[in-house]
Amino acid sequence: MKAAFSRVLDRRKAAISKANEAAQKEEVLQYKQTTEGDWLKQRENYYKALTESEYLLERSQLLDVLITWLGDVVRQKCDVEALDYPQQAKITKLVAEHESLESLLGRMEALEGLASLLETNVSEQLALEVGFMKSFG
Repeated sequence: MKAAFSRVLDRRKAAISKANEAAQKEEVLQYKQTTEGDWLKQRENYYKALTESEYLLERSQLLDVLITWLGDVVRQKCDVEALDYPQQAKITKLVAEHESLESLLGRMEALEGLASLLETNVSEQLALEVGFMKSFG
């Protein structure tokens, strides 16, 4: 699960980087002859920060999807009909039938802990490894 999550993040990070690098190159071509070199350096720093911030948002949103999906499993376990992902109802029901409520709540707690941990200055790969081990064994 962690490997799949990391692959999705890596692809999204590459796409974000590529888009922002293209925008930066376009600005350099447009403004290279008309601005001071310091301004271009500031724009370079801006695009680096933008790339990092967009990546962190993507990571957070992807983790939120996992937590929400697992919430659907818990709701299925408790026979609640309202689901965030009704198109996944068959799968979430199947998972709910094979897991105890305590186990599911522990998995959700671990994922929420991972989300909180990723908001700190921690090694992303280590946090993902530990978080997914706690969540999915």
